[in-house]
Amino acid sequence: MAVMVGAFDGLDRVQIPHASSTTRIMQQVGGAFGTAVLAVILQRQLADHPAAIAYDHTFLWTLAFTALAFVPALLLPPGRHTTAVQQTAPAEPEPART
Repeated sequence: MAVMVGAFDGLDRVQIPHASSTTRIMQQVGGAFGTAVLAVILQRQLADHPAAIAYDHTFLWTLAFTALAFVPALLLPPGRHTTAVQQTAPAEPEPART
């Protein structure tokens, strides 16, 4: 959800369909690529180690990739802070007439 909000922030109405398509494509490609990389790492680990150790090492790789992705996220510029729209309380329903 945060990716979608970040992708659409500050866009004109005509740019939103392009941002939606681009974001979806990047999610699909990134997910497939990440899964493939971890599958290769796991296969190499299974060839060299017992299964329990191979899965442990592969999990450590996932933590390393997450930490690596976290570093550029810290360097992103701060977003614009918008004030929340004040919502008015719904009107009280009128009492039923008898």
